[in-house]
Amino acid sequence: MKLTSNSGKINILEILFFLLLNILYQYPLVLVFAYFFNKRIFFFTDFLYTNSSLTFPLLMTLVLILIFIFAWKLGYLKNTLKDWDLKRIFWLMGIVFFTLTINYLVTVLVLKTQIISSVTSDTGMSDILGQLPILCQKYILGIIVPLSEELLFRSYIFGSITNKKVAFIISSVLFALVHTGSSWYILPYLILSFIITWVYSKRNNFIESAIVLSSVNLLGGPAIKLLDTFFKLLPY
Repeated sequence: MKLTSNSGKINILEILFFLLLNILYQYPLVLVFAYFFNKRIFFFTDFLYTNSSLTFPLLMTLVLILIFIFAWKLGYLKNTLKDWDLKRIFWLMGIVFFTLTINYLVTVLVLKTQIISSVTSDTGMSDILGQLPILCQKYILGIIVPLSEELLFRSYIFGSITNKKVAFIISSVLFALVHTGSSWYILPYLILSFIITWVYSKRNNFIESAIVLSSVNLLGGPAIKLLDTFFKLLPY
């Protein structure tokens, strides 16, 4: 089922897939850490929480596999592994360095102007992930989250909207909104989202944008500290 307008065609069925899979993607967090969200406690919640270092990454991995299967069936994974060469890899490394630098500069701007107290809105999420072993945290932030979110917010959105300019805006804004809500925290997320969406739009390859997002998740904090040892722009 498709809707047609001046902005192009929108595949309603694929948008529904995106919405359902996005809800499913959020569910392991709520299910395993129900106590933190004051959600309904199931009879197996204690078991999931007590064994969260195993159950949480396992559930997230199962959801990622499901997202992969639907993306493959819908044809979003075509040419994903084709045409990789050294030039492309070095280009991607440059984009990662550029994104980390922009992330540092945005952090400086936000903190100096005091629009918000920090550039991280999901401190609750940080507290939850902080309970997990380091290796588990790296696996979730470096692999599961980037692959899942880039498939959902890039591949599914671009695959369901034929007008790529509209898809670009919707993908970028939606990604930022889901992570921050309607608050000032959306500003740094929007800048990051626009860069990552641009990377995806170059070749419609979610692996490239996932690598950039993974780099920000894993290296964002250390990169800010490292860059500030040279430039000393942070107000603390």
